[in-house]
Amino acid sequence: MAQLGFGEDTDAWLMAQTARKISLGLGYDPARSFGNPLYEHLLVFLQPQLNWKCSNLVNLFVGVVFVWRLPLLFPFLSIRQSLILRLSVMAMPIFIEAATSSMEYMQAWWLLLEALLSWNAKRLGAFLCFCTLACFTRLECLPLLFFTLRPHQTEYYPFNQKKRFPLPLLLLMAWGGYMAWAWGQNPPPFTDLLGGLRFYGGRVWFLTGQAGILTLVYIWLFTGTWQLKTSNPLLYRLGLANLLLFCVFPFEWAYAFPALVIGLSVLIPSVTTRLNWLVPAGILAGSFLCWNMKTKFTFQLPPTLTRRTEMTQQYELAQQTHPQKPTILLYGATWFPTNPETWEKSMHNRLFHRKQSFFFVAEKLSSSETDSLLRSGFEVYAVVSDDVLWKSSRKTIRQSQLTSWLREGAHESD
Repeated sequence: MAQLGFGEDTDAWLMAQTARKISLGLGYDPARSFGNPLYEHLLVFLQPQLNWKCSNLVNLFVGVVFVWRLPLLFPFLSIRQSLILRLSVMAMPIFIEAATSSMEYMQAWWLLLEALLSWNAKRLGAFLCFCTLACFTRLECLPLLFFTLRPHQTEYYPFNQKKRFPLPLLLLMAWGGYMAWAWGQNPPPFTDLLGGLRFYGGRVWFLTGQAGILTLVYIWLFTGTWQLKTSNPLLYRLGLANLLLFCVFPFEWAYAFPALVIGLSVLIPSVTTRLNWLVPAGILAGSFLCWNMKTKFTFQLPPTLTRRTEMTQQYELAQQTHPQKPTILLYGATWFPTNPETWEKSMHNRLFHRKQSFFFVAEKLSSSETDSLLRSGFEVYAVVSDDVLWKSSRKTIRQSQLTSWLREGAHESD
């Protein structure tokens, strides 16, 4: 998978575009929301000429380091249980996706882990360094650390409280200044209360379908956090803060990954020693088990792998597709246009056009905007899943047909 594209998460493709713009001297354009400034600037060196192999291999190396050092955060685990923890984490599709793709999640999790280990070891300098790097790699690390490492919790506060150290406050002020600058750089996912309810409901439905049977496993792992309330307040607060963050922003399962790992570490010792191996085996089997309304339960390749392959194939074909009239595809806007030399964007990062062609890719267009494009003579194609009926004047391409449709467009240009 390290050879396939920038990642399964479409934001990875936007980050590649951001890094390419920086390398061309076009300035910094945050990929999503407030962006991930540290990692996006790092990608300038890791992705020369939009080559994803180096950045993917770096992520893979960081993933190995993360898995190796992870049990240090849970000293109550035996050597056998630490091995089970490592194997279970490696079997999670969430981890596989992060460790083999050009995303910032793997770096952020590793930096957060090192910050917590430095806190436990009472190494102030290393702690502040890892905190700063983690927060500017992934924004949610900031509320997690501030909620978890509260100064009045004296049993876990390793520094002399008589000495007021202003660096955490300075870090918060720095992030506040950055957020003020980045505010409005990208459009919000919704603009009113009804749109927000639809968005959150859609995200929960999407995440449930993405995880499949593993949703039940994840819910089981969430329950493990509560058992640490008295035995380990530090990990309890971290897991609780992460769960709250995930409930407020249910964008990706990766948002809940720290809470899943903490719950996993607690529940592994509760499983009978002889059955410990069933935990990673069950997670791995669950990632191959798919359920839908048509075929019920089937074993197939994990979506993390199949989607990544399809995205890479479609990305390469989209660079060669040349329709004979203005054509808009309502799908793939976040990962088709990765090269600013050949793609341009407008409408607040919602409409992408490949230069010197009639090929457009759109994202989050309203009905009125779509109707306006139809009246202007554009061919508008909507991509839907195989079990969805789309009643509209726009033409329909099913996800399973998209690759062949793009290939036909490439042949027409020849």
